[in-house]
Amino acid sequence: MLITDREELQQYNTSQRLWQGIPGIEISDKGRLFAVLYSGGTKE
Repeated sequence: MLITDREELQQYNTSQRLWQGIPGIEISDKGRLFAVLYSGGTKE
């Protein structure tokens, strides 16, 4: 979903977030993809 309404986007500003997700992606020698999303919660 793509949100284009600037007023609605305000709720996603950095100052409103309690935590930040940390993405990662890796590819093996045989071409298999691995993806991960880590979050430390409110105490990260």
